[in-house]
Amino acid sequence: MTHLSIEYLAFRIDSPELMNEYLMLDREIWDSYLKTHPAFHSKEVWLDPEDSAKVTFVVRWKDQSWKKIDPKTIEKLDAAFQLKFSGNVQFLEQKEFLQPSP
Repeated sequence: MTHLSIEYLAFRIDSPELMNEYLMLDREIWDSYLKTHPAFHSKEVWLDPEDSAKVTFVVRWKDQSWKKIDPKTIEKLDAAFQLKFSGNVQFLEQKEFLQPSP
C-alpha cells in the first residue's frame, strides 16, 4: 500500500530583500522539475512572519518514490539555482511525514 508522504524543507535566505527573487527562481527551476515527477502531488510555500528570511516548503508526494531521485539530478538543479540566485541560501531542516494507515 502506498501512503501520501510529506517532505518538509526549511531554508534561510541571507537577505530578506531577496525573497521574491528566491521564490521566483524556485518556481522556475525546482517546480518545473517537480511537475515532471510521477509521484509529485503538490507544493506549498510558507513564510515565517517572525523571521522574514526563512522560507518553508511542504511538498506532498503520492508515494515515497521521490526518495529515489538521482542525487545528480538534485545537484544539477541546485547548481542551476545557485548560478542564477544573487544571494546565499542556508539549508535549515528536512523532515518527512507519513500519512497513517486507515
